[in-house]
Amino acid sequence: MLEQEIKLHIPSVSVPAVRRQLMALPGSGAERLHAMYFDTPDRQLARQKMALRLRREGGHWVQTLKASAGDAFSRHEFNHARPEAALDLSVYEQTPMAAHLQALQGRLVVRYETEVARLSREFRESEGRVEAVLDHGEIRAGELVLPVAEMEFEHLDGSVASMFGLAERWCGEHHLILDLRSKAEQGDGLAQAWHSAQGCKTSAERQAAAWQRYWQPQRVQAEATPAGAADESLRAVTARYLEQIVGNASLLADAHQQGLSLAVREEAQQLWRSGVKNLLAAWEQFEGVTPLPPANLRELARDFLRRTEGMKKGEPAASSELASPEWQIWQLRMLAWSTLPDSH
Repeated sequence: MLEQEIKLHIPSVSVPAVRRQLMALPGSGAERLHAMYFDTPDRQLARQKMALRLRREGGHWVQTLKASAGDAFSRHEFNHARPEAALDLSVYEQTPMAAHLQALQGRLVVRYETEVARLSREFRESEGRVEAVLDHGEIRAGELVLPVAEMEFEHLDGSVASMFGLAERWCGEHHLILDLRSKAEQGDGLAQAWHSAQGCKTSAERQAAAWQRYWQPQRVQAEATPAGAADESLRAVTARYLEQIVGNASLLADAHQQGLSLAVREEAQQLWRSGVKNLLAAWEQFEGVTPLPPANLRELARDFLRRTEGMKKGEPAASSELASPEWQIWQLRMLAWSTLPDSH
């Protein structure tokens, strides 16, 4: 099964309004979900962009394995009902995941857990069906507890563009923030941070060191332009820089809630700017070779660079600009443009 969804962080001030709006809609459903995520101590699954969990849904357990499907919002998903909270890897023997699991060295252990209250509602858009989900709860790894407040928009059928359209509307109304990381990626980062700080003398020192490790700017490794058709190369380059842009914008857009240090805010702002500059430069290289993103999207990227030009590094005004619906919707539209051929 291919899962396609967009995840948007909800600033704390917007959570009550989002919940009220979803609850007021007919057909909304609520449930509590508790999940345990498994990996080897050296993260062999996470390093392959895979996640394995057992989740209690109502009165039963479901085992799920997810793997990257090549873009920022798509994952392969394999679900199996389980009679109890125990893994059974034999269910993957006839799937493409079998070889990955058979190659694991070492035992699987619980690396982190999630506990969320979920509120969901299905929308029938003109081009397809989309499920909107509010998850409010926490991710736990060791003694670290990360609050979670997010909206997920999952494509059910029809055009994937319907998912982006619905996400845009809620983003504009509630000032939501695009976040490309799944709960599994956040939990894996949290577990890494906790284990990296195990040499500290006290629990308080370890927590402080772990949080400092966890809240880090998004840096994407420079790579040569992919070979192949010009339009495919352009999409790949755009997606790569967009990962750096969105990753740092999501940090800065809610920096006050996350309690980021000035040093982290400064570096995130610098990396955001360099990501936008590199993206604009990449587009110039492809001009006249293959169609570029719409002119209004290219101009908005330049405009936001100009708006932040004279700001001091880490200045709150920069965070306000990147938290604006205008910028967040730009990111959603660029994500759609870089991954959906029909959006070109």
